[in-house]
Amino acid sequence: MFHPARAVLTEDDGTTLIGLDELTLASPDPLATHEAEMLGRLDAAHADTVAPLARLLPAREQLGAAGVRPLRLDRHGLVLRLETADSHHDVRLPFTTPATHPGDAVRQIHTLLARATARPRGRRLPTRS
Repeated sequence: MFHPARAVLTEDDGTTLIGLDELTLASPDPLATHEAEMLGRLDAAHADTVAPLARLLPAREQLGAAGVRPLRLDRHGLVLRLETADSHHDVRLPFTTPATHPGDAVRQIHTLLARATARPRGRRLPTRS
């Protein structure tokens, strides 16, 4: 049986200790039960959509990347994995507002894609390495 003693939230700007009372009261992410299916679709059926999203990242984040894949999805945004020849790093593309359901997340991904395709093209990143 699982008996947590503490929870730690790690984000780009550091880590935060979450109290068990606060964790117990937290609402589940509305995309949690849909994440795997949505990422699978994005990776397979819409692979041409993923590479342009990398244009939203600063140039230093794209440096050396040979491929980009969708990694995680939650109410706050999409995490991409940028693959290099010998390693990888993950970057989050935040949504403008938290997604409340899967359809909302799809709309927000379309908004990110519209922003990405409006930017000038740099070096195109392949979706698979």
